[in-house]
Amino acid sequence: MPESSTAGNEMPRPLRIVSLIPSATDICVHLGLGDNVVGITHCCDAGDVPSSALVVTEDQVHASSNSQGDIHAKVVENGQKAVETMETNTRDASDPAACSLTTEEIPTLYPINKELLKKADPTLIVTQDLCHVCAPSSATVFRALKEAGIDARVVLLTPMNLGDVVENMQQVADAAGISRRGKELCDELRANLRLLGDTVRKHRKPEQANKKVLVMEWVDPPFCGGHWIPDMARLIGTELAIDPNPDGRSRRVTWDEIERADPDVVLVACCGFDLERNLDDASSSGKHFGRLRSNREGNLYAANGDQYFARPSPKLLTGAVVMALGAYNERDEPDVVRAIRDLPFSSRAFDSIEAMEF
Repeated sequence: MPESSTAGNEMPRPLRIVSLIPSATDICVHLGLGDNVVGITHCCDAGDVPSSALVVTEDQVHASSNSQGDIHAKVVENGQKAVETMETNTRDASDPAACSLTTEEIPTLYPINKELLKKADPTLIVTQDLCHVCAPSSATVFRALKEAGIDARVVLLTPMNLGDVVENMQQVADAAGISRRGKELCDELRANLRLLGDTVRKHRKPEQANKKVLVMEWVDPPFCGGHWIPDMARLIGTELAIDPNPDGRSRRVTWDEIERADPDVVLVACCGFDLERNLDDASSSGKHFGRLRSNREGNLYAANGDQYFARPSPKLLTGAVVMALGAYNERDEPDVVRAIRDLPFSSRAFDSIEAMEF
């Protein structure tokens, strides 16, 4: 079992990981560290984590019982409060630990239960500083650690592209003391991503122009995908119908903008939602999708956005396969689909995408 180093002649403590975002939990499991996970979030669903792992966050979004419009309004309201509060009460905006507020005073959609965090007694905490909609902010995490009197190493993950995602795996492996295993698994992930791209290029119709793909991160209001989504699109020989923000982040778009972009393929892969929920939510916006050429030509799909698009983890490999299945369907590119089916890592993708028509 990996151990955490200590100073002096003290015996090293066993590695005890608290993961504060589902993608980090997935990374830990992929690295073989599932048994070391002692704390998770309410959204973490990796099966290879002990049932004794404590759920140390609370959910104030209640996504399963709220519409996308209601969720968006709540997120915007919380974000505005958080910015105003942090600007007023943080001595150094570049230092998330410098906030003078208590944990309870920092606006967050996902409060941390300090008592459970203390009970978990972590030596390593893996969290993120990329999206405050997805997990507790770094300011909330650092303040909770200070108030709970926890002296643990904190790994902040901030991936903006596929390369960063792989590097994050190595970062967690290094922090856990399994650098060699991390390198092996990172090399394997890179090789599988290359294999997928090579497979598509080898079997696609040579005269076929790159298809324009739109991956929708949200539908009410509509957002186009960003971060690692452009890399995934390029990997499978497609291009984005709508570009994200200049900094690479996803951005809000309009239905008129989507119609003008005229995507060849649309994939509804909303953040945090599985295939069934994305099918339902797409239906609620069916009048908008019905205006698109991709709908009329049978190239409109829903996918499991939660597992395979929103989580910067090894699961993005399956997400890239899902994108390829939408871009090269059996009707238009049967050779590509057959070749993808033969890949050793592709099986989950076929159950994670479904065509729609409005």
